[in-house]
Amino acid sequence: MTDPPDLLELVANIWPIVDGTSGLIQRVAARAYALPAGSDSRISDVLLGLAATDFVMAKQYGIPKRFTVQSEFGELQGAVDPGAFNDHLEAIVDPILEDLAASHPDVVGISFESGVPQGSRPEAQFAEDPYTTITFLIEGMDGSLIPQLPTS
Repeated sequence: MTDPPDLLELVANIWPIVDGTSGLIQRVAARAYALPAGSDSRISDVLLGLAATDFVMAKQYGIPKRFTVQSEFGELQGAVDPGAFNDHLEAIVDPILEDLAASHPDVVGISFESGVPQGSRPEAQFAEDPYTTITFLIEGMDGSLIPQLPTS
């Protein structure tokens, strides 16, 4: 058995969900992972390996209402196109990362050192400039989600 790592870093996969008909994004799926501190290439390999399938387990968030799109039918609140998503990435993703960081379980392990069980949890937090991978999902009319994975 190995000892747990001293420092865990939170990293995240982010999946903007693009409506296949309109091309608009109204929600984003996101999932955080606690990884031992390591090289960017190792973290990238882990996140990209999970990006193709792990969105099915991710929490979904709406685009903030302050983002609007004008259409022939009027103003649509809480929507952006992929270009606007990229332009406003921090404003859209930072609150999601804050929620993910706060959504950890209170107890992972139990300690009996004091004679009374006490909850414990390894410390894990996002870095000031967190490592994230963005993978757009295209949503079909039948609700299917197809990841647009980077090609090498």
